[in-house]
Amino acid sequence: NGWYGVYCNANYTEVNAILLDQNNLNGTLPPSLSGINNLLAMSIQGNEISGSLPDAYNSLESLQQLYLQNNNIQGGLPEWSSLLLYELYLTSNDLSGILPSTAPFNIETAGDCNIGGNLWECPLPQWCNASSVEFICACGTCVPSPSVTS
Repeated sequence: NGWYGVYCNANYTEVNAILLDQNNLNGTLPPSLSGINNLLAMSIQGNEISGSLPDAYNSLESLQQLYLQNNNIQGGLPEWSSLLLYELYLTSNDLSGILPSTAPFNIETAGDCNIGGNLWECPLPQWCNASSVEFICACGTCVPSPSVTS
């Protein structure tokens, strides 16, 4: 196809991958990407992407690899419980808050998950310690929850 960084299946009827690493892209992640039913991989690492992670990406049920590290993405990690990701990289963004109690990947089949270099609130959920996942890193990212005063 003639689209830089967009890869289709053999018949050019489905987009299977969006690979746009280190292209000086800025702006936000479009929720409309959730309409790409057979998207297997999305890598937009090393750009200037800002805004939040779209809740709509929960419908990307075919997505196996998501690489969004080294951007300026803010906010929390959505409840992406429908995703069956094998690899998730969100390292070195401006993400913060409480991690969802449900992992954004299948604990039984996941490979790597790196969400370090962000400011997640303690305590980290159980899935951050899952021994069935090859590699999970939330290193140096746990900050105390703000205390509530009345």
